[in-house]
Amino acid sequence: MRIFISSPFRGDIETNKRLAEEYAAAVWKLGHSPFLPHGSFDFLYYCVRPGEVHKEAMKLCFEMIDCCDELWQFGPETEGMAEEREFADDIGVPVRDGLEMIKGEK
Repeated sequence: MRIFISSPFRGDIETNKRLAEEYAAAVWKLGHSPFLPHGSFDFLYYCVRPGEVHKEAMKLCFEMIDCCDELWQFGPETEGMAEEREFADDIGVPVRDGLEMIKGEK
């Protein structure tokens, strides 16, 4: 299955990217294809005005979610994660507790 990885990004970005990569590795070890947005959209900082980066990144996240079979959430839900979850709910993509799904794999 194609799994969208939804986890915190803002704040301690380097730590959050590392954790997201660990989650993606655990998803892959379960035999799934992880879709990981963390760090995928850094180019936006050079393409759009600073105040528009989040909005444009979320559009790209929504396109990724639309291609996925499920969305797995990891960690406490942030504003961006809530937007991802709501979009997934709206289009019928199941949302799962990622930490429960990878238990024993991380």
